[in-house]
Amino acid sequence: MITNFFHSGKNRAKEPFVEKSTWCPPPTTFPPTIKQITDKVMGQISKMRFKRERANLIPEEVDAIRTLKQDHSIIIQKSDKSSAT
Repeated sequence: MITNFFHSGKNRAKEPFVEKSTWCPPPTTFPPTIKQITDKVMGQISKMRFKRERANLIPEEVDAIRTLKQDHSIIIQKSDKSSAT
């Protein structure tokens, strides 16, 4: 919102492939009401409670995985399609 306000009224052509910018407008270039609104929104977001995802494993499966991880005679590696043989 702050960046949009800072660039409002400027005609800029968007390039299709641009690296994500870390630039942030200086705080003195926008009205204090925008700062108040963004602070309020950020405060509300930080107070939000998100529901935890339910486990997709039953407790016995979780215990079995934990037991296997603790057994150092077994090597467990992450794999994906490209590295699996």
